[in-house]
Amino acid sequence: MTAVTRVVRTWGDADETDMFVYGGKYPAHHVAWVNSGISHARDYEDTHDAAILHAGVSVEPAAIAAGQLRGDCSGADFVPAVAVDWR
Repeated sequence: MTAVTRVVRTWGDADETDMFVYGGKYPAHHVAWVNSGISHARDYEDTHDAAILHAGVSVEPAAIAAGQLRGDCSGADFVPAVAVDWR
């Protein structure tokens, strides 16, 4: 992941959202991408048994970046925004 984070740092021209693990603020769309990769690489993933996929490692980092970019997203707002009933 260090190669990816180096690329994002060279692209960075807006201090919008926080990069996981390595720190710093970068454009939200780049941070959502790299944070998804970091989450997947560190095995912070869920599994939807019926679909056999890891939706959370894509959705949650993007939602975190969107919430930070918006600027007024509290934890109380964030959790229900990404929670889904899989039953």
